[in-house]
Amino acid sequence: MAGPGTSAADTSAAPVVGIEIADGGTRLVATVGATVGARRWYTRLDAPPMPAEAVGHLNALIARALSESGQIASEPATADTSPPAPVAVGVALAGQVDPARGVVRSLRPADGWEGFGLAAALTERWGGPVVVRTTTQAAALAEARVGAGRGHTDVLYVALGRSIAAGLVLAGRVYNGARGRAGELAHWSVGPAGPDTANGPLCACGARGHLEPIASAQALVRRMIGRAADHPASSAALLAISGGRAEAASAAQVAQLAADGDPIARAVIDEALAALAPALANLIGALDPGVVVIGGPLASARDTFLGPLADRVRAQRPAEPDQPALVGADLEPAAALIGAAVGAAEARDEQGSRVE
Repeated sequence: MAGPGTSAADTSAAPVVGIEIADGGTRLVATVGATVGARRWYTRLDAPPMPAEAVGHLNALIARALSESGQIASEPATADTSPPAPVAVGVALAGQVDPARGVVRSLRPADGWEGFGLAAALTERWGGPVVVRTTTQAAALAEARVGAGRGHTDVLYVALGRSIAAGLVLAGRVYNGARGRAGELAHWSVGPAGPDTANGPLCACGARGHLEPIASAQALVRRMIGRAADHPASSAALLAISGGRAEAASAAQVAQLAADGDPIARAVIDEALAALAPALANLIGALDPGVVVIGGPLASARDTFLGPLADRVRAQRPAEPDQPALVGADLEPAAALIGAAVGAAEARDEQGSRVE
């Protein structure tokens, strides 16, 4: 999908740039082409930028990436001059977007982004199609095309990170929903299989009984640290596996402690699995995906977390013998960036076919 103002010129040979905007806009990453393992270019800012400032940095980053990759000559590749030919740009944003219009809804903790037409701003500068998606949507596309979901036209991608969100690739295309919010799982109410919802952990939204504070990767670490403080053996195990810094522990390490028999870690993981498995089982029943891909820090915890999760999901659907495989993502931590580039390439090819 192209942003407003996209040129009608032939873009079939246009260079492709993928962009990831992370950490409230303080970390900008670019890649040229939609190839796994391609070179990346970075810009880091001291504070979350306002939109106009961010666009300036994005234009400079894109120009540098195109110049240093040899896609365009260095002379016109500056932040404020037009390129000699259109450039297709894909953006993966750690916030909320309206992908149909290329408009940003939020980019926390940055201010002033609500309603900002990012696609239009980049199209004005680079002339080619611009696609703006959330990082989860972009990562889902990457995994479906070149990652763990390749070969399937229907992919359910679930990111377990600071929060919980799903990206849906249905009939080969990213499904956004009517308002671009499809797949927001963070505030799903936990069903009967989960912890006591009335006394469950407090969600960032102020409610209790939601999925995020129980089953996100960040929640696993926080809950482990909090509970281990009252159990010396578990606290010592956590410090040992995290190199002496409990706050630096990963969700995968908590899962490993659970697999090793630590009772506190096992309780934290069991509660997460009890909440997450019914949610995934319901999504599988509703969407019938060919594969379920788990992204985020737990993607590599195949034996200690994904295996037990798959077992619980299957137990939720005993009458369905041919359930989709549940696998870890292949492209972490670059899935969103790769997906942004893939999305730009597909928009370029689609627009080029229309011109022909």
